[in-house]
Amino acid sequence: MKSIIYAGMMLMLAACSDSAPQPQFVARNKFIVIDVPANLYYCPVIVKFPSTVNMTDIEVARLLVQLQKNNISCANSMTAIQSYLSNAKLTLEQQTP
Repeated sequence: MKSIIYAGMMLMLAACSDSAPQPQFVARNKFIVIDVPANLYYCPVIVKFPSTVNMTDIEVARLLVQLQKNNISCANSMTAIQSYLSNAKLTLEQQTP
């Protein structure tokens, strides 16, 4: 008796459902680590600063010029890393449908 009731309920459920199955969309995240080449990390530093007690104006000017050159090199390196990562991101976005 119970099996007849269950069978009747299953038939009613089957009759009430849509005949065409709905498409299912599956989202999938894929995380990729992008390695930046080591040669892009170039930020020169001055290892040992000269004593500032007895520095002449010319030595101070040379030190400032050296610090400015180092800063420009480091800024160029950071710009290169940023463009490398943005190009890698664009490449990955074009590969995924």
